[in-house]
Amino acid sequence: MSSSPGGFASSGADCGSGYGFPAPPLPSQQRDFGTELSNTPDSQGNRHHSTFDGSSPVNPNTQAITKFAPVLGLNAPQRKGLHEFDSLPVDVECKIALAYAQTMLLDQRLDNIETQLDKVFAVLTVLQQATAGGWSLSSEQMTALKDLSKHQMVSPTLSVEVKHLVLTAMNYVAQHRQKYRLEAFTTDAIVKASIKKFLTDNMSITKSKFRKRLFKLTSLPLDELAPILISEYLLNGSKSTFIKSDALAHIALLRSKAAPLAAVALTRKAVKGVDTGFWKDVNDKLKNIARMHGTNREAAGWKEWEEAIIRADREKYVPSTASVDVNEDSESDESDEDEGLNSRLLVWKPKPRSRLRLPLQRPSLPYSLMPCFQ
Repeated sequence: MSSSPGGFASSGADCGSGYGFPAPPLPSQQRDFGTELSNTPDSQGNRHHSTFDGSSPVNPNTQAITKFAPVLGLNAPQRKGLHEFDSLPVDVECKIALAYAQTMLLDQRLDNIETQLDKVFAVLTVLQQATAGGWSLSSEQMTALKDLSKHQMVSPTLSVEVKHLVLTAMNYVAQHRQKYRLEAFTTDAIVKASIKKFLTDNMSITKSKFRKRLFKLTSLPLDELAPILISEYLLNGSKSTFIKSDALAHIALLRSKAAPLAAVALTRKAVKGVDTGFWKDVNDKLKNIARMHGTNREAAGWKEWEEAIIRADREKYVPSTASVDVNEDSESDESDEDEGLNSRLLVWKPKPRSRLRLPLQRPSLPYSLMPCFQ
């Protein structure tokens, strides 16, 4: 027995076998309507009109079905199934039983759907109550965004202004929404505004901490300074074995502006709340280079500048036997003179730390063959 699009048997249906009704007569027991025109009503009172050319009798319900099917909004497969159901070789009682069985099956499926919907509504209610006080970042998301802010400190860029670094970070989040579990970042204005505020506040703090960290390490050779900063600030930097030339050049630029200020800070007190001018000097230098070579850091002019500043840095800062404190300071989350937010007095005092003895020899490979960060 084959199944029709409407879910009913299309031919040879045995209602008796499935629902306790007698089976229809066999083909050999049926009358041959091809040789006569019969207007005698059948047992249900229906008249089957036969053609004179021996074709099948015309079902009087066909025209009615064709007429009301569009009114019910039935599509083509459903109409076909309805015609096949009407033409089943079973009596009316059997068809009623089949239709009722289908109704019972639909009721069962609707009950299952209703049960599932109740569960969904319960979950939505809990979520609605949880978010009634406004959306907020989880502690894990905050940690991940802080790491992203730190990443901006050692990433080659065209500007070190907070708004530019925040925009760069937000573009990264937009491209990695699932990684940060922020799928609504591009569609929910509240989520986007919250993340922007968090990054803006945290970027200022991160810049301040990075500047202090860099000031302590300005005497290190580039090939020792860069790995320390990369491992502490770059995303997955602790796993890095290569450093790109553009990252080396960026760190060399930062050091070129930090070293003179760090030397002054070691000889006198620095007033907290007064801008050292470090980040402004770095930003002005980047703007000047961009005016000369454009905003594409892959351009030949930028590459020539990178080679030149790396070469000059390696010539100026060579390995020595001097002791340098390379440990990180544990500081509170606040920014100081970089943003002018505080006014407390900061006294520069060396702290007792473990000392690292630096090697005397240079790396065995010339700078042009030094590996690049990948």
